[in-house]
Amino acid sequence: MGKKYYDENGKEVSLKQRGGCFKWVGIGFVGILAAGIIATALEVNDGSSPESPNEEVTANESIQETNVFGIGDTITTKNFEITINGKEILSEVSDSTGYLKYSADGVYLVLDVSYKNISDKMETLDNSSFQITSGDSKYSPSSLLANDGDIFHDRLNPGIDKTGKIFFDIPENVATSENLTLKISSSIFSDSGNATIDLN
Repeated sequence: MGKKYYDENGKEVSLKQRGGCFKWVGIGFVGILAAGIIATALEVNDGSSPESPNEEVTANESIQETNVFGIGDTITTKNFEITINGKEILSEVSDSTGYLKYSADGVYLVLDVSYKNISDKMETLDNSSFQITSGDSKYSPSSLLANDGDIFHDRLNPGIDKTGKIFFDIPENVATSENLTLKISSSIFSDSGNATIDLN
């Protein structure tokens, strides 16, 4: 004869009834365990977790302040010292002989530039590294190859310093505006470095 079980009131309890009680306790335990696992997974995958130190350093390194220079300031880059000595507006320019003349479609804004190679090897300074901006408009220089002073693919050995000119054929109202900025940036022809010059 099988063993009988009784509750606290002395009433006989069948094995089926006892098994049902244990079953619900087991289900409850499994449910609590599953809820804990899900909560842990959500915490690990939460996008609000702090950034790693490496990510913070990278973000800080990407923030760079740009110094704005003026006419007469000497700008020192990796390979050159560059100074914009002054500017003038001309409707026509010529070579040193006076025979070859260039007439502008607008006017020529001519920049007088001093530059020196401060690196330890030959470097090239080219007018393609210079660009004038006025508002949202950008203006590239003209290459007047017959003009003796035109800075065009000029190769300098270390320690050599020179003075030359950069010519911009631009509308007269732009040339005379008070919103002119010169941007210097490296190009495929010249590793000049980067700088911003206020031309006003």
